[in-house]
Amino acid sequence: MPPRRKRTTRLEFEGNVDSDKESTTSSETSSTSAGSDESYRPFERRGEKAPATYSLKQHRARARNDMAIQRNGAPGPSASSIVQPWLAQGSRNQRAASGPPTPEGDLDDVEGLSLQEKIDRQVILNEIERPRGYTVSYHFNPEVEGHHFGKLHPMKPWRLTLTKQLVMSYGLHFAMDNYVSLKATKEDMAVFHDRDYLEFLSKITPENITTYEVDHERFNFGEDCPVFDGLWDYCSLYSGATVDAVRKLTNSQSDIAINWTGGLHHAKKREASGFCYVNDIVLAIIELLRFHPRVLYIDIDVHHGDGVEQAFQSTNRVMTVSFHKYEPANFFPGTGAADETGPNNAGKHHSLNVPLKDGIDDDQYIYLFDKIIGRVIASFRPAAIVLQCGADSLGGDRLGKFNLNIRAHGHCVEFVKRQGLPLLILGGGGYTARN
Repeated sequence: MPPRRKRTTRLEFEGNVDSDKESTTSSETSSTSAGSDESYRPFERRGEKAPATYSLKQHRARARNDMAIQRNGAPGPSASSIVQPWLAQGSRNQRAASGPPTPEGDLDDVEGLSLQEKIDRQVILNEIERPRGYTVSYHFNPEVEGHHFGKLHPMKPWRLTLTKQLVMSYGLHFAMDNYVSLKATKEDMAVFHDRDYLEFLSKITPENITTYEVDHERFNFGEDCPVFDGLWDYCSLYSGATVDAVRKLTNSQSDIAINWTGGLHHAKKREASGFCYVNDIVLAIIELLRFHPRVLYIDIDVHHGDGVEQAFQSTNRVMTVSFHKYEPANFFPGTGAADETGPNNAGKHHSLNVPLKDGIDDDQYIYLFDKIIGRVIASFRPAAIVLQCGADSLGGDRLGKFNLNIRAHGHCVEFVKRQGLPLLILGGGGYTARN
């Protein structure tokens, strides 16, 4: 057997970036995001569809009702109701006398409004409405936000708070079915991961780390993948959201399912790697293969999707395509060359790697993506697609050095969406808060 390649870490490659400017404590994060109205909770019931899924017409009615009430002083319906009639009978008469509020005047005036009222206005201004002909679902559990890898570690789960707040502040969740996902069980994860590894992952804590010193090294824990409080819960939460999302696809409850907390593509069958502990992407693809003959995996993270590629390198039912930075001596994980197409078995030529250099821009990336993915879809003919959208490939990322804007990322999503196939969209890397 050839000698095993020496393990390298992302922090060795990319440097232990000082995170003082980027990091915040959990209390700072909660106080920042809690500029929000705590009574506004669109994710109401665990594991069930939240009720805030009414139409643009109803949103407009509700928002204009509220504005008319504010202007005319008429009593309105209680703020706790999700869907409300336009106005009480007396208010209708007042509204008829004064005419409907003008969007230009009323919708831009947000002073003194609650968060819910501001979002209602964003829904109208951005013309957010549920898509016709297909269903989009959004999967999230807010408990995942509170975990902390360490002050100097680039991975900051509180970035998920910022993502969630953006989705809600623009009113995008009104266009989707919203689910609070449950934790993944050990059985859910064991469809891919070794049970000894999962047992270790579920027991290890900062307090008992010396007890498991041998396993700590065997399972590749260290600088990249530290032991922190709530580690098992963190893994269960982000994996559970992906499992929930893919089951909505396979049950035909959704056509496009989104989990921005998932997409941790480096984790291996029996070891952690590159900030990733449980490979939720592999769990999702295994579930899709129970219903679909072929699944296409596309990775636009700045790092090579090595964990997913390795998991399916012996099958021709999964095609993996990874667009990533490639500098073997200087950039993690040091794999993903153009000639790495899979071992000499059934999976040969079912791994496609697109190695890229620093500085690639939107136009170059879009050209490559369209040409390559278009040919892959035509040749491989997938029945479902998984798209990993790691934000570390955006310009200005602390670890990645691409020169992409959200236009390129958005184009990739739109291109894949146009194929009309069941689509699972996941997050991934991303180490600059403003991205």
